[in-house]
Amino acid sequence: MNKSKPMFYGWWMVIICYPLCVMPIAFVSFGFGFLINPLSTEFGWTVTQIAIISSFIRLEGGFLDPIGGFIIDRWGPKKIIIGGQFIIGLGLILTSQVTELWQFYAAMMLTNAGSAVGSFFACRALIVRWFVRTRGRAMGFMTPAASAGQLLLPIVAFTITKLGWSDALLVLGLAIWAICVPLSFVVRDDPYTYGLLPDGDSPEELEVSSDQPNADGTPKRITEQGVQWQQAIRFQAFWMLGCSVAGLL
Repeated sequence: MNKSKPMFYGWWMVIICYPLCVMPIAFVSFGFGFLINPLSTEFGWTVTQIAIISSFIRLEGGFLDPIGGFIIDRWGPKKIIIGGQFIIGLGLILTSQVTELWQFYAAMMLTNAGSAVGSFFACRALIVRWFVRTRGRAMGFMTPAASAGQLLLPIVAFTITKLGWSDALLVLGLAIWAICVPLSFVVRDDPYTYGLLPDGDSPEELEVSSDQPNADGTPKRITEQGVQWQQAIRFQAFWMLGCSVAGLL
């Protein structure tokens, strides 16, 4: 009797990435608008004073993206996701305690720093490591997580309405710590460390440049997956893509 092949662990990575993306995006990005009126009413801050943090956050994200790419390459997605999710929770908790405008700015910048690097950005890097041949399919399943955060907006709005903005942010921060941080520890940086190949292929099913395993018995890595950043900056396509994306931000 033939035994069915177990689901490739990379697909578990896709599933795990959903809450790691959906919750921060809902709580930090999409949910920000719910804070404007309560903060303005309680502290007397103008809408402009509150909303201008959105511009600071976008500017911060632009600076953090290349830094995030560097540290993910150096330390792997798992550590960055764990640290990022912890910072998101911490930032939300600190935001719940602000009494001055500068404190609000600082807490929100901290929260966004964790979200910018340790959420969707790091999860995409993780999926790229686990899939090569079926990468398009994997990314197709994971990418909607960026928009799925809108599904949690009624919960965010209800929590703020019932508890008030301060207690609501405290609860949302603790929820990140209770759900996303533990899930982050289930993340695995890449399949090679565990003797696997991307896409769930076995060494017999996938022809690689060298059929000899590493000294420790793990499969050889597939190296033709991209280029180094030093090479990328020499390509016209890199700058054209960067300019087009910057224009959309």
